[in-house]
Order: sequence, then C-alpha cells, then structure tokens
Amino acid sequence: TELLARVSPQTSSGRGRGGGGQPVILVNGQRITNFREMRNYPPEAIKRVEILPEEVGLRYGFPPNSRVVNLILKDNYSNRRVELDYSIPTRGGFSEMDFEATLLKIRKLNRFTVTAKAGDASPLFESERDLVQPAGSRPTVATDPDPAAFRSLIADSKTYGLNAAWTKGLGKDGTGGAVTVSAEANRNDSLAWSGLDTVLLTDPAGRTALRSLPDPLTRKTRTTAVAGGLGYNTSLGRWQFTATVDGNHAETDSRFDRRANTSSLVAQAASGSLPILGALPALPDAGADTTTSNTDSVTSLVTLVGRPVRLPGGEINTTFKAGYGWSGIDSTDSRSSTGPVSLSRGDLTFGTNVAVPLTSRRENFGAGLGDITANFSAGWNHLTDFGDLTDWSAGLTWAPTEKLNLQGSYIVNQAAPSLSQLGNPQTITFNVPVYDFTHGETVLVSVVGGGNSALKREQQRDVKLSATWTLPFLENSNLLVEWFRNRSNDVTASFPLLTPEIEAAFPGRVQRDAAGRLVSVDQRPITFAKQESERLRWGFNLSGGLGKQPGGGGMGGPVRVGGGQSGSGPRMGGGGPRGGFMGPMFGGGGAMPGRWSLGLFHTVQFQNEVLVAPG
Repeated sequence: TELLARVSPQTSSGRGRGGGGQPVILVNGQRITNFREMRNYPPEAIKRVEILPEEVGLRYGFPPNSRVVNLILKDNYSNRRVELDYSIPTRGGFSEMDFEATLLKIRKLNRFTVTAKAGDASPLFESERDLVQPAGSRPTVATDPDPAAFRSLIADSKTYGLNAAWTKGLGKDGTGGAVTVSAEANRNDSLAWSGLDTVLLTDPAGRTALRSLPDPLTRKTRTTAVAGGLGYNTSLGRWQFTATVDGNHAETDSRFDRRANTSSLVAQAASGSLPILGALPALPDAGADTTTSNTDSVTSLVTLVGRPVRLPGGEINTTFKAGYGWSGIDSTDSRSSTGPVSLSRGDLTFGTNVAVPLTSRRENFGAGLGDITANFSAGWNHLTDFGDLTDWSAGLTWAPTEKLNLQGSYIVNQAAPSLSQLGNPQTITFNVPVYDFTHGETVLVSVVGGGNSALKREQQRDVKLSATWTLPFLENSNLLVEWFRNRSNDVTASFPLLTPEIEAAFPGRVQRDAAGRLVSVDQRPITFAKQESERLRWGFNLSGGLGKQPGGGGMGGPVRVGGGQSGSGPRMGGGGPRGGFMGPMFGGGGAMPGRWSLGLFHTVQFQNEVLVAPG
C-alpha cells in the first residue's frame, strides 16, 4: 500500500469513474485472488514494478478502465516487522493508536505472510471544537447539560484484524503452476453520540424554558467480517489458465437509542405541578431500536489467455473469461413494519478480448509506420435481480517510434446500482446539523439513510486519447497527456447538497414544519438524469539515482510505465507482461544508495455538468 501510494500519479486514472482508487494488481504477471494477498508486503520485497495502460487490464479479464500494476517479487526474501503509530491533534480532544505485526517469507514461487493488527480511537465531541450551535438548540437553564458535549464528531472505535496468505509452486520449478490460499478476519466496534433529548416546557403563565435531559442518545455498531480466497494458475501449451474464487461474509449489528417520551413533563409544566426551571424527574428508559445486516458475496473468474494465430505483424493476443458471482444481504430493523429483508444477486459474466497487431518493427512488417495494434472487447452480464448488462470497447495503439506511444479507445458500458444501494435497510440519525439554503440557517434534523429500490440502469459512453513520450534528454522519465470525454444517463449517486434546486427535483425527500423549517431529509441514493464531463490530464514522471546504482534493483526496483509493443500481453508462464515499457524508476534502500522520483500532474476540466432531472 505504501509503494502504490508513492506511484499514485502514474496508477490513477483520469476517466472519472472511480479510477483514482486501487489499481488492478498482478504478481509476477499473474492475477491474484484479492489485494489482501499483497497489502502488507513491504516495498523491499519487490524487485521491479511495471505500470501498464488501462487497456492492458482487458487481457487479464478486468474492465478496460482499470490501471494495471505488475509487482515482480524478489526470489528470496524474508521480513519480520512491528509498527506502532500514535496520533494526537495539536488541539487535543482525541487520540488514535494503531499496532501492526507482519511476518513474510518468499522462496521463489513459494510465499507466506501473516499480519495481525489492532487500533483504538477515542471520541471527539462538538463542545471540544467550539462549534457554533444552531439557534434555539441550547437549554435555557444553565444547570442543564450541554447537548454539544454529547454529539460526537469522531466516534469511539476499536478495530482488530488478522490476515494470512500462502502460495505454493507446483511441479519442478513451478512447471505445474501455482496455488494460492488467503484468509482475513476483522472486527470493528464503534460508539457514537447523537446529543440529548430536549423538551420545551410552558407554565400556566405562558413562560417557557428549553430543557435538556441527562441521558445521551447513542449509536452502537459492531461489524465482524471474514474473507477467503483461492487461486490457481498454470500453462496449458500456448495458453495461460487462471482461476480465482473469493468469498466475504460480514455481520453488522447497530443499536440506536430511542427518544424519550417527554409528554408527561409538558403536561405537568402546563398544570403548574412541575416548575419549568426546577429539577426534572427521571423518565422511564425509552429503550432502543436495532438493525442487523448480514452481507455475503462469492466471486469466481476463469480466464484463458493465449496467442493462437500469427499474422505478419505478430501474434494475435486473445483472452476469454467466464465467471459467476453471488451476493446477498439479510437485514432486520425493529423500526420497520415490513419485517426482515432478504436480497440476493447472481451475476453471470462472459467476455472476450482480441488484440491484433497490424504492423510491427520487430516483425519487419510495415515497420515504417511503427507498431500498430487494434484491440476489441465485448462482455455480457446477467444480474438475477436487475437483468442483462452489456459492454464493448474498441481501441488502437500506435507507437511510431520507440519513445512515443499513442492510444485511443471508445468504451460503451451499462452499469447497475449495487445491491446495497438498492436494498440497504432504512436508518434514521437524529440531530444531524444540516445547512438549509432556503432559509439560510443550520438546523438539527433527522436524516434518513439506506437503499433505494427505484434506481435505474446507467448507460456510459467514454472516449480516451492519450500520448506517452519517453523524454530523450532525461533518463527514465516521460511526459503523459490524456484527454477524456464521458457521457452517462441515469446515473446513480449519493444524495447531493440540499439546494433549492435539489429540493425541487426531489420534493418527497424533504419534510418541513408549518413554519417552513427543515425537519428531516431523506438522503438515500438518487438517480441523476444525465452527466457529461470532458478533461485533459497531463504531467511528467521524473526519476533518477543517488550515487552509484548497482544492478539488479533494490527496494521497489525500477518502475516501468508505458504502452507496450504490438502484440504485448501476458508472458506465458509468468514473469510479467511482455513488450516495451517506458518511464520513471522508483526504489532505493537495501544496499542501494537510493533513488528519487517526482510526479507532477495537472488536470484541466473543460466540462463537468449534471442534469439532476428534466426541467
């Protein structure tokens, strides 16, 4: 994770569809079951890093909008590591502590790692940061507790986790392939405070007092999650066969305190039997509402990659993939009148990708034009709860010289809302500060969360043009320019900022009292009618060495970035993708004097528009 953060300028995508997150990870040119296999590896275990264009992901069975990072490991390496982090802000109020211990052993194709971790974060309250409280929210009696001291900005939380992965080479020198087993378990407990119950008391003379009750409203949540994966890869003649299966199970239990019934206090004050400024009698415990959510998922994917046909420009690279995924959510909510909710989704997928070399300098076919490769892909998914989704893409890669690589691609994709966006249980959080643009004030409201079963299928159409130039005057450095245009219809999104336009587009999501003041907001996911964007991303990757650099690479080794020659793709039997790679080096440490790297990128937004709803 640390090394990927260092090279994030090269691994992030400018497509604007979540590509800035985790890239697709390969290890020694092979797909892995899950990033949990590699997450806790130290950078010193890596001999070389290759950062590949987004389109290369197609050749491993991944979507064409994912960056691909190939980590080539050292043949022999072992590591024992203990890390303790303690953090506090300069203004005090809370602290965080994290502990992690890792054991790693690598012996060629055989790898084993185990990591244990624990964390603890103390709470932070509004009163500890001098937040300006909404008018009329503080009690008018000085001896009453301050609600701001019982509304948390950061919850009290504790986390525990255990992660392990084991890879075994089969046959002599791995000729029989390799098998990987990974597992993980995590537990998280959190306690958050939602303020105090308040009541407005009026005596027979018409005098009023806003009072606060001493018992805070709390939200307790416990999440327990386990996961496991199994992977197998081997060579079948000229084909590389890979199969992975990954499963996850998570249980979340939440407890929300109910508001106290203050009607007896109001009645007593109105009759004069309860002084509105005096001590308040204790009220019966209002109890609590509970929600439970159990989520399960299993994903499997089989890919077959090979070069079945040779053309004058080189070998055609072909990928076939097939897989099935299942996910389910079982939830209960004591506040719901519908009873338990059980949702499930099956996802059957098929796809193919073909990379056709049209010209090649290496094959001396059309060498004057450089290396030109055409790429085509198509995919189909059937979601049992949503219907069919299709996608296809076409691209062209042109390397007129050894140092210049040009790419263009067009992607048409259909996307479905996630099962949680459709079916998460409805929740209500009290006393959430929300700014009301209509009245120009901040008020404490009830916020509704959960899923929305009325979400639609999204239609996506993306265009990308890019150029990568290896700088001839600076070793291991390059210039990257990328232009993107995205078009989407029926876009699933989180509920946006509550402006008057948003309220007009979704009038049923907002409740106001007789005076027009905001009372509650339903912030469940919504569908935007249309979204369009266009951007240009450009920048430099620069790097070099400090002192004399020994051969073989040290910590991190060299990072190679680029587009690849015609026909480039996975090398049969592992060892990393084949073809030419350009760009910066990254590494240092160990016996190496050190290396430096610098990434500078600039994004220009030409267009970024959302049509919330017609009109």
